[in-house]
Parts: sequence; structure tokens; C-alpha cells
Amino acid sequence: MPELPEVEAARRFIERLCAGSTIVSVTTREQGGGPREGSFDDIVFEHVSDGTTNDSESLYHTALLRKTLKCVHRKGKQFWFEFAEPESPCVLFHFGMTGSCAIKGQEAMKYRSFKVDEAHWPPRFTKLLLKFDNGEELAFCDPRRLGRIKIRSDPHNTSPLKDLGIDPLSGDIPDAPALKKLIESISSPIKSLLLDQERVFCGIGNYLADEILYQAKIHPSTKANALSDAGIEALITAIKYVIHTAVAAEADYKFFPTDWLFHCRWDKVKSKSQKILLPNGSAVVFEEVAGRTTAIVPSVQLLRSPLVVLGTTNTARGKTKIKAESSLPTTDSISATVGATTVAKRERKISHGEIKVEVKEEVIEEVKVALAQRNVKQKVKEEGNAAPA
Repeated sequence: MPELPEVEAARRFIERLCAGSTIVSVTTREQGGGPREGSFDDIVFEHVSDGTTNDSESLYHTALLRKTLKCVHRKGKQFWFEFAEPESPCVLFHFGMTGSCAIKGQEAMKYRSFKVDEAHWPPRFTKLLLKFDNGEELAFCDPRRLGRIKIRSDPHNTSPLKDLGIDPLSGDIPDAPALKKLIESISSPIKSLLLDQERVFCGIGNYLADEILYQAKIHPSTKANALSDAGIEALITAIKYVIHTAVAAEADYKFFPTDWLFHCRWDKVKSKSQKILLPNGSAVVFEEVAGRTTAIVPSVQLLRSPLVVLGTTNTARGKTKIKAESSLPTTDSISATVGATTVAKRERKISHGEIKVEVKEEVIEEVKVALAQRNVKQKVKEEGNAAPA
């Protein structure tokens, strides 16, 4: 699924080529040779009504045709068009699992989990095709029909935008004490919390969550409210580092740092027959966490053990179980007597107390330089192809 970096790259791509131009043609019937060729996809296009008509297709035409694109906004995985004409509603997009935007004559964005059709125009599974007065053509494609297109007059104050959490790129990420307060009552796994688009953050999907937790040295199954202060600090730093690096690379995974877990997480099938190793030799394993396939590096992502019953004690209300939550690594300490029952106490040491996670500004700069060099080579190639024979 395209996540925050991919959607931000699409936003910048569209705004750079189409902002300031007027839409002169709108096609809402599927094109490109898919199985629903010629049909209006009423799953991808949300049903809309203006009180006088329930014809969704005509209302999408009205919302887009002869409108001048002022700018493209994004929050989390949602992005939307704002138009220059007063009172014009916004048109909101979500890529779902396999959605993408393509512009005629431009290299398509590269996704690790699926490919965008570059052999035809419009591409296969094109749900919406827009032509602008500057000559650009924009296609919204979605093979699996899990993407969505919506009309919103006040996007910030209506769903889905109003329900989203903090955007890690453009929003104000809370500091450690504030984040600790936000998650103190959340006992679900930390990965589950990161994937939830409404509780704290938005825009983080499966690959970002895995990378963030690896960089922060946190096991994905760790309960959110079991994180130490140092663990919360590490999480915040890792979120900033991973998001900003991926965005600097324009979501082109070939420019992600070579030591990232990202490059190994697609090898689950291979892992059944051979070990998957990071460049530093650390083994990668795959487990299901929060209902999603999760890549984990056990040597650095240590799992806090669950609550265990250590004994019972007598109270006015009867016997009460004594519980303790241990973490790895732990050191057995002393014993104490509570009532007539002896319970083992443990001194808990969180590994984050000795680990410093930093935003690697030099890595982000290296990514930017490499990408700029790629873009220059690409431009030279395009100019060469366009030169007259």
C-alpha cells in the first residue's frame, strides 16, 4: 500500500506539473483495457448527491471540469485538490492498496509491492482521466478497487480528514512526555497503534511501522503503554528519521539507505528456505503482529514478556493475584514476603536506557544528493530523446 512518502511524492508530482492549469476534459469511465472498461466504478467513486440529483458521475464531472487546480494538499495517506474557483468543493483521493497517479509522458512512480502500467496510455485500470489546458494528462489507476475518490466541500472538518491523527511530516509530533500521556491507556501492540490512522499518527503503514520499530529497537508486539521513557524517545526519533528520509528519496525505494530493514522485508517467501540477513549479518524473521506480516530483527528488537502471576496474597476481599511485568534483559533480584506468600521481585532494565537513536541528517542529505543526480541524468536523457533527428 502506498504510505505517507508515496502519497507525498504523488502530491508534489501533480502539483509541479498541473497546478495553475485548468481541467478541460474529464473521463470517469474506466479505460486502459481492464475488465470494467467503459464503466463508471461506483466503488472507487464514493456516491454523492447534491439534493437535486443522485447521479454521482455527473456530479464528479461538475466538480472537476473547467476548474483550475490551485494546489494539492495531503494529510496522512489522503490527498486532495483545491481549486481556484470560489465555492468549488475539493476532490479527495486515497490510493488504497494498489492505487497510483500517472502523468502522460512522465516516468511512473515505482512501488515495491506492485507495478504501474507504463506500456499503455491511459494505463490499465484507469478510473479517472483528467486533461489540463497546459497539455498534461493525469490518470488515477487502481487494479484492486480499494482506492477512493470523494467530494468534500469542507475537507478539514469532515471525515475522513477530521478523524486522522497527527501527520508525522507536516504536523507537530508530540514530545516524549506528551506522547507518553497519549498512550498511557493503550495496551495494544505498538505496531497496532502505529497502523491506526486515527489514534495518534496518520500516514504510517506496514513497511514504515516495521522500519520505524527496527530503527527504534522496539519489538512490534510490545504494549504501547509498556514503553519506557527512553523507548518513547527512541520511537519519536525513529519516526522523524524514517519519514524524512523516505520523503527525501521521493519514495523511490532504490534510494533508501542500504542498511534499512525495508530491503529485506519483501523476502518472506525466501525465508522458508534460507536465512534473510541484513548487511550487518543480523537475521530477519517474519511474524504476524496486529494482523499484518511483520519483519523483525530479534537480536535488537527485544520483546517485553507479558504479565505473569508470581503468587497470591491475602486481602480483606480474599486472595489477590500478584502480577509483575518483566522485560528483556532482566536480572533476578531479591525475594520479599507479602502476607504468607513469597513473591519473586525483579529489577527491570529497559534496553533503551543504553541506546541512543539519532536522526541521521547526513543520511538524508546523501539521499537528496543521489536523487538529484538521478533526476539530472533523467532530464538529459529526456532532452536527448526529444531532440530532432
